[in-house]
Amino acid sequence: MTRARCAVLSHLAQHEGVNQVTLARILDIAPISLARLIHPLEADGLVARMHDPDDRRAHVLTLTTKALPIIEQISDLTRNTYDDLQLGMSEAETSQLCAFLCRLRSKLTGRRQEDS
Repeated sequence: MTRARCAVLSHLAQHEGVNQVTLARILDIAPISLARLIHPLEADGLVARMHDPDDRRAHVLTLTTKALPIIEQISDLTRNTYDDLQLGMSEAETSQLCAFLCRLRSKLTGRRQEDS
């Protein structure tokens, strides 16, 4: 499974029941790009699309029970990666790094929005 599809599943697990436009915004990708990622996940039986009761043009996304073991694997890998990355770093250094990366992402995201 691709990193992008894993990201979709992971974020969907955190934001269960959101519509496609909202999930695309969370992932910072275009809605059409998300739709292209959702199609194979839906075909594999990992994601279900249902009509949004509040907006008949939108779809609400949910994970299926088939996706739950994959979500658990993604969570374990993520947790292990974070633990490995923090080896030898103090709590202060970890906090500084996180703050820097958040600031960097914010600037990059802002720049992309200005270019649009």
